[in-house]
Amino acid sequence: MELPDLTGVVERAKIFSSERKLSNRIIVELKSGAIRLSGRGMTGQYQEVLDVEYDGPRLKFKISPKMLLQITKYSGECLVSDNKLMIVSDKFIYAVSLGQIK
Repeated sequence: MELPDLTGVVERAKIFSSERKLSNRIIVELKSGAIRLSGRGMTGQYQEVLDVEYDGPRLKFKISPKMLLQITKYSGECLVSDNKLMIVSDKFIYAVSLGQIK
């Protein structure tokens, strides 16, 4: 999956998610052709939908905005399965197990 430029979207969403210090997470939802990022806090929420090259099953998971910004900084492509996210760049491979949100 080729990632669009997510930096601005993550920066806007984290304004709200950062209000929750102990659970500062961005919600990522993937479906065929689209990614939605949401940040929720005590004063409201922000969400934005972008087009992506993705044709897998619907997925929904949470990730730290700081981690997501690092991923977008070093790689424009990632592999996603129903329980793993893997980012491959010329300098590193990053893999994480995903716990899905129902």
